[in-house]
Amino acid sequence: MRFVALLLSFVAVSQGETPVPVVVSAASPSIGVTADSLASVYGDRLATKAESAAGPPWPLALGDIPGVRITDAAGKTQDVELLYVSPSQMNVHIPAGTATGPATLAFPFTGLPPGQGTAALRTVPVQIRQVAPAIFSLNGSGSGVAAASALRILPGGQLQSPVPVFQCDSKGDCTAAPIDTGLDTPVFLSLYGTGLRGASSLAGVTVTIGGVPVQPTYAGPQNQIPGMDQVNVPLPLSLRGKGLVEVTVTADGVVSNAVQIRIL
Repeated sequence: MRFVALLLSFVAVSQGETPVPVVVSAASPSIGVTADSLASVYGDRLATKAESAAGPPWPLALGDIPGVRITDAAGKTQDVELLYVSPSQMNVHIPAGTATGPATLAFPFTGLPPGQGTAALRTVPVQIRQVAPAIFSLNGSGSGVAAASALRILPGGQLQSPVPVFQCDSKGDCTAAPIDTGLDTPVFLSLYGTGLRGASSLAGVTVTIGGVPVQPTYAGPQNQIPGMDQVNVPLPLSLRGKGLVEVTVTADGVVSNAVQIRIL
C-alpha cells in the first residue's frame, strides 16, 4: 500500500538534537506515549548514521543500535522494535502489554553493546499513559496538513472512490486539497495516528473538524503497521464552505494535536 509506505517516511523526520534524551509520540512531540504505540526518542549521539527498517515486522537491532529494552511500572522488561535510527532520533514501537505508569527505555551509547560497563547503558525515563491520541501530519511535525486519506461512497454503498486530501509538488511541498463533501455521495475521512487504541470504547472517541464534533465509525488499530491507529469519520454536510479547518481527536477526554484539511 503506497500510502502506508508514505506514512512510514513521516515518522523519520527529525525534530533536531536534544542533549538529554526524551521520549514522545512519533506523530507529535507534544503528545505522550502508550503501550502498543509508535514513539520517537530525541537526543544527542543516539547512533552514528541514519538507517530505516525495511518494514514490519520491525527489527530489534538497527544500524549500530544492537537493542532497546523497556522496563515498565510493573517491573516487566521487554524488547523494543526499531523503525528508524539516526544521531538525533530513534523511532520505536512501544510493545503491547507495557504497564501504565513510569517506565524506562534502556539502550547503549553509540557503538557499545548493552552491559559493557555501567556507563555504557543509557536509561531514559518515559511515562506510559492509558491513552495519548496523536495524529500524523504530512511534514512529520504534528501540525499542518493531515497525513490522511478519504473515500467517497457512491450510490448503493458498494462502490468507493478515492478523494484526494492533499497534493504535493515536484519539490515535495504539500498543501491540503479541497474536499467536496457531496450530497448523496458521502465522504469518509481516515486519519492515521497512534496512542488511541487504549480508549475505553468507540463512544469515548470524538473527532472535531472545524469546531464541529463528529462521531467516528471506527477508531483503533490500523492493522498493517504495528502501533499505528486509524480513525474513520464521515464529513457532515454542515462543513461545506469551511475552507481550511483544524482536526483533532479526543479519546476519553484527552485531546490530540491539531492537523488540517480543506473543505470545499
